[in-house]
Amino acid sequence: WDPLTGLGWSDRIREWAAEMLSKGEEISILFIDLDNFGAYNKTYGHTVGDRVLRRVSHLLRQMIDPERDLLVRYGGDEFAIATLRHREEAEQLLLKIKEQSGIASDDEPYRPITFTVGLAGGRRSQGRQNVHIASTVEDLLLTASKDCLSRKRRLEEMG
Repeated sequence: WDPLTGLGWSDRIREWAAEMLSKGEEISILFIDLDNFGAYNKTYGHTVGDRVLRRVSHLLRQMIDPERDLLVRYGGDEFAIATLRHREEAEQLLLKIKEQSGIASDDEPYRPITFTVGLAGGRRSQGRQNVHIASTVEDLLLTASKDCLSRKRRLEEMG
């Protein structure tokens, strides 16, 4: 467990996702990356950065359904949500989270934190056959992370 946010780490999402896939469930992964957080930490200090990470984790916790979603702190300034939601519902959750971008540090006297969200999975309508579950989980995490980076690049190019 991450002592700063109280969330599980990335190994927790891998365990949960593998368990759900082994039960025949379909999952989606949302990958959330804080934008330019390294520069934010250097400008305002790690104490402020830690407060922002706690605030973002609190915000994300309020947006998930613990019955079908698992939120973890994936890495330094990255979070991930594994969910049993079908793709359309996962996309709605992505939009709901994205709407909160910039709000997470409203009461801070510093510039708002924004974040980018990527998505993978949730499209399969039939059970998986002869799959290596751990590899499938890694592929979903990698695809969600790449989607997040791709969305981030598109935003940077636009503006």
